[in-house]
Amino acid sequence: MKRCPKCSRTFPDENQKFCTFDGGLLRADQAPFDPNLTVRATAKDIVEQPASTVHDPSEAKTSVRLNSFNETVASFGSSTFREASGSQTSSDLIPSAAESAPTSADLSAHAPVTVVSSRNLAPPAPTGVPAATRQPQPAKKKSVLPWVLAGLVLLLLLGGMAAAAGYFLVLKPMLETRRGTTIVEPTSNNTNTAPTPAETTSTANTNTNTNAEVETKKEPEPFVPPADAVQFTNSSANLDGDLADHYVGFSFYYPKTWTRDPKSGVPGASSFAKLDSQSSDETGSYLQERVLFNWYPSKGTYDADVDVFPQSAKKVTDQLSKGLPNFEEVSHGETTVNSYRGYEVRFKGVFKDTGKGDLPYWGRVIFLPPGSDTEKGGVAIVMLATSLAQDVTGATDVGDKGGMALMLKSFRFASR
Repeated sequence: MKRCPKCSRTFPDENQKFCTFDGGLLRADQAPFDPNLTVRATAKDIVEQPASTVHDPSEAKTSVRLNSFNETVASFGSSTFREASGSQTSSDLIPSAAESAPTSADLSAHAPVTVVSSRNLAPPAPTGVPAATRQPQPAKKKSVLPWVLAGLVLLLLLGGMAAAAGYFLVLKPMLETRRGTTIVEPTSNNTNTAPTPAETTSTANTNTNTNAEVETKKEPEPFVPPADAVQFTNSSANLDGDLADHYVGFSFYYPKTWTRDPKSGVPGASSFAKLDSQSSDETGSYLQERVLFNWYPSKGTYDADVDVFPQSAKKVTDQLSKGLPNFEEVSHGETTVNSYRGYEVRFKGVFKDTGKGDLPYWGRVIFLPPGSDTEKGGVAIVMLATSLAQDVTGATDVGDKGGMALMLKSFRFASR
């Protein structure tokens, strides 16, 4: 059965293609819709919906041990200060990549391509002339005018050169002979003059002031370590990358009970030194204190770094706030470590739901310039202490009490 889509007439002949009334193209007639017809479905049509998972509210509140936060303090230096030092920045400082502009390859990928050959450039043949009888057009003769012009230019250049040679070699000596003049070549006289008394006095005063400045520079007194202390001396022998480029010589003592990270101070490391103090019981191991020694982009002296300190402090605190929970800055400003002037930031926070309940933590970041404008970097000291640290009860105790107090008291820049 076929039906005309225009007049809706039906025709029983399956071989008939056009309507005899209006000439419309006939189409196969579809069976009328039966609402009582049962629809069959296959296994592909039936998609089993997953049952919704009901979480027990009591499961969300779990006990988290403090050792899960042992790595919350990132290794600072190589990635933190790259933007300030002019090299590639780290991932948290790189702005979101903008959409790439189309290149020549992108623009030409969808452009229509027209192939031009010698046949396309040939003029069309006259109408009615067979291709076999077409006569090839004779090639045009090359013009000799460029060669003639080149020859004239060459003759002019040769004539000019000959005229100049005749003037300097013949005409000029003849004129000088007639006038009776003699050309005297100038001579240079090198005269060594002794410095004036004023210059001598100025030089002497400059040397005196320089020597006085070096002599009056205050250095910390020699440190006498306790018997159970271990000395750390920074060395550039095993450093590479940013640590080698911004190497600063220094040393300090730390308690023998502390653990020094073997991954620091070696090729590929991100800090000069990293040390931990932990406590353990039947519930696990817990962080007491942690300290990192790294670099920051210093100009050499405290006065030169006045504008650098706030920028470097913001980079470190921004990174700390991403890794430490409930981070809060307490204070910032000038500080002194032994006789070295520097800049510090103090902070605090709380570790929630640990194996020992809520544990407060406190921290301190110190920036110390080396004191010489020839140095490429200063020392950045990042310290963290929890309430499990001995005698540490607030941000003001970090570095003044506990094991980190020994490190700050014994810290010394290498002698230059």
